[in-house]
Amino acid sequence: MAKREETGEVISKAQKPPRRFPWRLWLYAIVMTGLAGAGGYLAWTYRAGGETAADITKAAVAGRDSCLKELVTTKTTLGDRTKAEGDCRASIEASGKKAKELEAQLAQLATNLDASKEELTTLRAQRAEADKRLAAMEDIQKQFAKMIDAGQLKVSARRGSLVLSLPSEVLFASGSAEV
Repeated sequence: MAKREETGEVISKAQKPPRRFPWRLWLYAIVMTGLAGAGGYLAWTYRAGGETAADITKAAVAGRDSCLKELVTTKTTLGDRTKAEGDCRASIEASGKKAKELEAQLAQLATNLDASKEELTTLRAQRAEADKRLAAMEDIQKQFAKMIDAGQLKVSARRGSLVLSLPSEVLFASGSAEV
């Protein structure tokens, strides 16, 4: 005779043990029903899309082609911009060299200007001195105007100097050698 382990009852052979609840079967049925429902839902949701593998491939190829065209355009633009950058750098270098040359020329012109100013100052001083001499010569000519008019005196300027020419009769008596 067999004993029931849970309760400890003795079971006879003629009596069948009661059947336990089939949890595994029910769990399997519920999971399968859920999966079938999910598959149906997805089929119903995506039925309108109807995309096939060929459609997806065509879309991928079109996207790739547009990306390649954009890549070529970008490379061309990059090449143009690189060339423009090189041109700008060359222009900047040329401008820098020209600026240095102009600065050197400006320094030389400033030196020349200073020299010209000094020379102008010197020439003005010489002119003022020459004007003073000329005024002195005119003053002397005014003082000796009577003698000049009488022909007894000649006044002339040679090489910036005043030259007075007197005839010998004015300075020496006739027949004498003493003034």
